[in-house]
Amino acid sequence: VVACITTVFGDPLRQQVGGGKAWISSVSKVAAAGTSIDIPLAHKDELYIRSHYDAVTFSVPDGPRPDELLICVAVASGPRVHQRVGGKTVADL
Repeated sequence: VVACITTVFGDPLRQQVGGGKAWISSVSKVAAAGTSIDIPLAHKDELYIRSHYDAVTFSVPDGPRPDELLICVAVASGPRVHQRVGGKTVADL
């Protein structure tokens, strides 16, 4: 999976979100079709900005089929609402 989100996929994604100095968070999962997957979210330019730690749950009821690879992408326009964890902030960039 990591090979799918590096240069070939990652560079166009970074261009679309206007940056992206941090690595792209990812998850791999082997399961039956329709199984939910939690896609991790993080700040695009700094992984350790905790206000942007979140996840999006996603599923495809009839896929992927045995000869398919499912690649899901999730992005957010800002931090979590009412984030409660401390640490590095966007102002620290």
